[in-house]
Amino acid sequence: MHHLFLRHGLAMDPSDPACPPDPLRPLTEQGKLRTRRVAQGMAHLKLQVDRIWTSPYLRAMQTAQIAAQVLGVPADRIEQTGDLVPHADPRTIAGRLRDATGPILCVAHAPILDGVIATLVGAQLPVTALKKSGLAVVDMAGSPGRLTAVYEPKTLADLSQ
Repeated sequence: MHHLFLRHGLAMDPSDPACPPDPLRPLTEQGKLRTRRVAQGMAHLKLQVDRIWTSPYLRAMQTAQIAAQVLGVPADRIEQTGDLVPHADPRTIAGRLRDATGPILCVAHAPILDGVIATLVGAQLPVTALKKSGLAVVDMAGSPGRLTAVYEPKTLADLSQ
């Protein structure tokens, strides 16, 4: 079994005077388009997802909804969790993932995603630095897990064509 980790797409610039508080920052139109193309690349790779766990921050939820639509994950299989906010303790969600059945797509932020991946593979420090709309795959067959792939957003978007 594997779990996937998708960083949210490009969001509104926090330095923009019209920008809402961080939890309410939306994806930009470019962010939505790139996220859709990334999800299409994931579909091209036939990456299986049973459920999606997402940060409750707007940009992550929008990313999760786009991915769910493209990957055919029903809306009732998307769960918001505070365990995926940017500075949550990565050990909490890693523990939940170790106990989970079926492949889960986690949609969230830096630094939490890189911390969760490191925790699952038994590393003391992050072994990834996911870009916005970047994806990592961790195989959970052994203990610790094994990082099997890291995809740049452009690579996944190119697969969607």
